[in-house]
Amino acid sequence: ATFIVSYFVRRNIELRGLSRDSGTVSLGVRHQLTFGGGESRPPSERRVRPLISEITVAAPDAAAEATARAEIKLESGDEFDFLELQRDVDRIREAFHELGFLEARVRTRRVESDDARSVAIEFRIERGPRTVLEFSGFVAPAGLIAELEGAWHKNVFDQFLIDDLTNRVRGYLVEHHELASVVVGRIDQPSADVKRLRIDVTPGATVTDREVRFTGNVEIPADRLQAEIVAAGLEIEGWLDRTLVERTLRQVYNEEGFLKAEIA
Repeated sequence: ATFIVSYFVRRNIELRGLSRDSGTVSLGVRHQLTFGGGESRPPSERRVRPLISEITVAAPDAAAEATARAEIKLESGDEFDFLELQRDVDRIREAFHELGFLEARVRTRRVESDDARSVAIEFRIERGPRTVLEFSGFVAPAGLIAELEGAWHKNVFDQFLIDDLTNRVRGYLVEHHELASVVVGRIDQPSADVKRLRIDVTPGATVTDREVRFTGNVEIPADRLQAEIVAAGLEIEGWLDRTLVERTLRQVYNEEGFLKAEIA
């Protein structure tokens, strides 16, 4: 995760702190200069919330429109509240997901009146195809299926979808002590309005436990290296991609001054 924190000392002076996922941080100062004779609003003046004048739904058919309208809590005449609008969007999306449309997209458009006292809201529904998740060679538990379905709508492209979901299945198998399983995913369309993701699993070796052993670590003890793996969140991912562990441990040695350390 990358975190950005901004603090406005004055309306035109901003202090910004940035913490990147690579571990680096930066600080910055921004000073906004305004040229011209425009009038600025007094700091104490607050904008009055506009009233909702109209709510419309653009959907592919009447059934999709009815599903969306059943989840909208905002009404004409209410004060506009962005958080309430976002909650309506989330409810509509979840309703379509429960109906099996995991690629449903919900967008909104706002049109303010000239005097900014009212606003019209439009919900745009892209329902997408009905989605089917199918397994072969593996009986997926309900918790894993829920996780995969929750991740489905976050992937825009099919290849990203296949990579993400198959990697989650591999991680589940490693977590439950099944190593070297072969997990292959593919997408097909059995009909024009149905998209199916089929995940084929060839089980690997079942083990009673997993452990990481170190050799050649004369200067840095094994418990420190193990702690670094845990801190990097690689207890499972490291079994799927060893280069992640190599890169993490190489960074540890570099920070200790061993710039030519080799990790394999």
